[in-house]
Amino acid sequence: AEDVLGSRDQKKIDEMTKELEDLIDQINKDAEENAQVKEVVKEVEVLPDKPYCNIHIHKVWPILFFISLGINVILIGLIIAFFAKRKKNEKDDTPVVDYDIGDDD
Repeated sequence: AEDVLGSRDQKKIDEMTKELEDLIDQINKDAEENAQVKEVVKEVEVLPDKPYCNIHIHKVWPILFFISLGINVILIGLIIAFFAKRKKNEKDDTPVVDYDIGDDD
């Protein structure tokens, strides 16, 4: 393109301009064709007879919920037992004795 521009021949410049415009139009046309979304439909040979979900993680969430629930119940039980034992240990069960040091004689 630079050689044609340097030749100062208007006919060659017009031909080169037309060729470049055609290439740009072809690039734009290819880009439009590639940008179109094509829907692909695949037929299933055998339909499932049960409700089907392809996300296997759905089965994990209930299991994790019940494990977490069990752990929380155990922890709450331990906390209640700890405070009950602590409260029991705070009681003074020693008998009250009226003792005077002078009674030792």
